[in-house]
Amino acid sequence: MRESSSSVRKLSAAERADSVGRLGAFLRARHPIKTAANVAADTGVHVDTVQKWLDSGCAPSWPAALALLLAYGAEPFCAALGKDTPDWLTAAGQDAELARLEAQREAIEASIAARLAARNR
Repeated sequence: MRESSSSVRKLSAAERADSVGRLGAFLRARHPIKTAANVAADTGVHVDTVQKWLDSGCAPSWPAALALLLAYGAEPFCAALGKDTPDWLTAAGQDAELARLEAQREAIEASIAARLAARNR
């Protein structure tokens, strides 16, 4: 097994709290209503666990972090890391956000087309 690299920096308690706070803000922005219940539904993480992340600043476990990654892509990690996000992760987060926005745009365009078609009948 490899030894820990001296170049890996441990987060201070304040940095960790800020990171978890930014993750909570991301999750609340994604699901403004019933945040914990919606995140639990998206990730399979128990709703009480998600609520602890939101209320008491508890950080997700490794399996929960993987569940977040599978559900939301790189975006929650970019949010949590803030200005310390590596460029490669920022690019992945931006790609995910663009894909999500493109899907929203397509849904809006389809809705507009359906309404116009219904009006013209």
